[in-house]
Amino acid sequence: MNKNTAQNIYEDVKSGVESIENNDMEMFPKIKSVITKIPVFFIVPVVYVALGVITNLWHPLWLLFFLIPIHIWLCLAFKAKNMKSFLLRLPVPLFAVVQFLCSGLFLHAWKYAWLTFLLIPLYYWFVAVFMKK
Repeated sequence: MNKNTAQNIYEDVKSGVESIENNDMEMFPKIKSVITKIPVFFIVPVVYVALGVITNLWHPLWLLFFLIPIHIWLCLAFKAKNMKSFLLRLPVPLFAVVQFLCSGLFLHAWKYAWLTFLLIPLYYWFVAVFMKK
């Protein structure tokens, strides 16, 4: 990849984020209005403690706390003005981390689970290059 291509991708991602901030019309106003009202900060710890006490599975249940940053990231994604900016705001790195931990902890597939992290730059490159604004 030459320097101009990398610079073009960077400028494209930057302009996608700036277009979100400068435009007033949102793509998903109804979903955003519903998802932002969910009190995930309170629900997740209560569910964690309740399920931990009932099932005594404290170790795998800590993965529930990933729902908090996923929720925040999705709230920001649903403020997008177009499909490209929506796709650029999805929590793909966080999904990769959760998938890595789940496949390692539950399936004991640590050896191959790291390959998920290779999808992060591929995803953002694909969206930046092939999605129209």
